[in-house]
Amino acid sequence: MLEGEAARLAAGNLLASELADIRARQASLLATAEPSLSDIWQTDDVLHGAIARASGSDLLANMIRDLRRLTHVFNAYRNAGRRGFANHDSTELLSALERGDSAGAQKAMVEHIAAVKTEIIDKLSGR
Repeated sequence: MLEGEAARLAAGNLLASELADIRARQASLLATAEPSLSDIWQTDDVLHGAIARASGSDLLANMIRDLRRLTHVFNAYRNAGRRGFANHDSTELLSALERGDSAGAQKAMVEHIAAVKTEIIDKLSGR
C-alpha cells in the first residue's frame, strides 16, 4: 500500500535527470551477465528511494525506507534472474511516472510488489 501510494504521489514529480539515471542503472544491470544480489538491491533501492522522495511526504518516504531495510533479508530468497525492477515491469512504471499518470504509476508499483511477494513465498515454500 505504501509503495503504491508513493508512486501515485510521485507521478510527474521526478526530474528527467533522475529518470535517466534510473534507466542507465537498470540498463547496466541488465547488461551484467550475473549481477550480485547487492548490485540488484542497489539499483532497485535507487528507484524505490527516488519514488518515495518524489512523493512529497517525508513520513511516507521514511516509512518506505525503514520497511525496505527491515525486509532486505528477503531479497536473498528472490529469483535473482528478475534483477529487481530492472526488467520489463519497470518500463510502464517509469513511463507512468514521467508522463504524470498517477493511476498508472500506482498500478505498476502495486503489481511489482505483488510479484515480489509471490516470488519470495514461492522460493520459501520450495515451489
